[in-house]
Amino acid sequence: MSAAVPRPTPAAGAGGRVRLTTIILVRWIAVAGQASAIVLVGFALGYDLPVVACLATVAALAVSNLYFAAQYRSATRLSDRAAAMMLGFDILQLAALLYLTGGSDNPFLVLMLAPVAIGASVLSLRSTAALTAIALLCVAALAIDHFPLPWATPGAMAQPPLYTFAVSLALAVGMVFVAIYAWRVAEEGRRMSDALAA
Repeated sequence: MSAAVPRPTPAAGAGGRVRLTTIILVRWIAVAGQASAIVLVGFALGYDLPVVACLATVAALAVSNLYFAAQYRSATRLSDRAAAMMLGFDILQLAALLYLTGGSDNPFLVLMLAPVAIGASVLSLRSTAALTAIALLCVAALAIDHFPLPWATPGAMAQPPLYTFAVSLALAVGMVFVAIYAWRVAEEGRRMSDALAA
């Protein structure tokens, strides 16, 4: 079991571009935002939401954060593989939460772009491509199957299949564009930095 946990150690080449504390901070913001949205929709607004399953999904991200914060120094720089695995977990966790809350009908589906954009700015081309592929598969899966969007009137917000397909396709195209653009800009910046250092 422990062998599956990415060890955030420095690495040469594409690794070591982001500190563990940066990823942990972004994740805590995600935990706070997700938990607040669940409490607001499930309790304050009283919509039919699988609250326990949703909170368990958020708790998985929080526990992961606590583990890394306790095991490693905040100044530790993540290797390319470790950063990719952590961001990949973030994508899967968000996809699970979206699955429980409306899938591709949920307007927060656009947040799938965030881990891809972050990864593209700090990861190697191979890791960026892998992360983008995971996100694209999750978007496709959420378009095919998901819990209904919680609403006061059940089924009131059900979208036609063609619209769901169009939204998923638009997000997929945007995701690929953002990944390529962010990686190219970051790579140009890295080359310039290396040239100045030389």
